[in-house]
Amino acid sequence: MGLSPLPGRFSDSFHAWQPIHRGFHLAFIGFIATALFIVGISNLYVGQYVIGWNCLICAALAYLLFRKKLTPYLEALDSHGKDD
Repeated sequence: MGLSPLPGRFSDSFHAWQPIHRGFHLAFIGFIATALFIVGISNLYVGQYVIGWNCLICAALAYLLFRKKLTPYLEALDSHGKDD
């Protein structure tokens, strides 16, 4: 199902793209968590403790958000193609 310029079919194509949009959002959260972890460890290594610990705390929060959203997303993907 492709994107259609017809208004009546727009809602169908929007729902088809919704899992992809959620996947990109989830991947972005994971990227932010990883980047903050790397920056935090690097700052701790060079002695910038306040910035380092703040980055690690933010990385942990982003990781928890990632884990919270990952399971429902994977379950939705798993049930998306099934016909019950």
